[in-house]
Amino acid sequence: MAIDFYELGKQTGAKTPKNQQSGFEALTAPITGSIDKMIAASQIKTAALQAAMPQGVDIEKVPEELRGKATEFLTANKKAYTDASKVLASGINPSSARYKKAVETINGVNSKFENLSTSLEGVALKRQAALDDPNGYSPGTGKEDRLTWGNLSNGDLYSGMTFNDDGTVNYTNSQGESKSFAEFNVLPQSFEGQNTFLALNDKFTNAKYSGKSNQWSMHSGEAETTVNALFQKLKPAGQKDMMMGDINYLEKTTGFQSGTDEYENAINGILENPNDAIGGYKQHMLETLENNYNAQNGPKVKISDKQKQNNETETEFNEFMQPQRIQQGNKTTYSYKEPQEVETYLNNMMPDRTFKYNPPGTDRDGYYIRKKSGTTSEGNLGNKTEWELVAPKQGLTWDVIKKYLK
Repeated sequence: MAIDFYELGKQTGAKTPKNQQSGFEALTAPITGSIDKMIAASQIKTAALQAAMPQGVDIEKVPEELRGKATEFLTANKKAYTDASKVLASGINPSSARYKKAVETINGVNSKFENLSTSLEGVALKRQAALDDPNGYSPGTGKEDRLTWGNLSNGDLYSGMTFNDDGTVNYTNSQGESKSFAEFNVLPQSFEGQNTFLALNDKFTNAKYSGKSNQWSMHSGEAETTVNALFQKLKPAGQKDMMMGDINYLEKTTGFQSGTDEYENAINGILENPNDAIGGYKQHMLETLENNYNAQNGPKVKISDKQKQNNETETEFNEFMQPQRIQQGNKTTYSYKEPQEVETYLNNMMPDRTFKYNPPGTDRDGYYIRKKSGTTSEGNLGNKTEWELVAPKQGLTWDVIKKYLK
């Protein structure tokens, strides 16, 4: 059996400095701060790592921290494989119990090596995803998983990883618990719930504004039916994801202003046990729809052709940005549009404008619009382009871009 794991990786310059705790030691040592501080420290370490390697962090399939464990695993199983191979080569009867046992051993070792190769590749790919988007999880993601995601991105998670007898990999969380890495996953923000709510809100307030209705009772039945159907579709995980993105509701529920220690402590409790908060969120949505409708006192005029066109553009934009839901067995993932696709879409929507994702000279990850073009400040001939940030990568919504429509 010849799977040379050492040839599968690339050398990285990221090493634990001398006299500095390893990631696992830091995780399991006595901690005086809260998990929020641990998450913040992990994010700072990731940012420092990325700043030190602006061309990208090399991801090894077998990182330095796991090589000793990999060698031990391979050596132990190689001996069993070699001994079984000698039995097969001895010419004994293929129907004998000893021969069958040797075949079983070889097949088992092959399976273990294949599992280990697949597991290590999965760790490398997931770390790359964490480095590509260190905050790429929904607001409903638990603090423990946020910390794990951060420690994966900066490499600290390696130190607490272990290999199981079958070749699968475990990691160690901040509580010192060993968990299956294959079962660890974080999901990005899904805006399905928010988009449904905004569409309903626009529908009802536009009806009030245009004079098509003047009493909330004309819409309350539709609102309740639609929100009930939405909650059934989202299921508890999706409901939590949507609720945790609603700062107004969370401040109302906790009684604290966001950004304060009291608020963060209350949020930790909601993340651990969200059922009570979710139970009140549906009613909050219905009350918000009603309040927004009643607050609409605009002139009752016929919707202009331009407004109709913008409404159609909004619908098309929201449909384009809607992530694709991918079901694989019991796991659900979401596929989002690539930034280049979004850039092209925006330029086609507004051909008189120029949008670009991460243009040269900008320092934030996001979508930009060309702000100014002309001569240089010194007056020499040539073009100088200035870019204005429209929205970060995960923050592009209709409310953000509609102001650029003429």
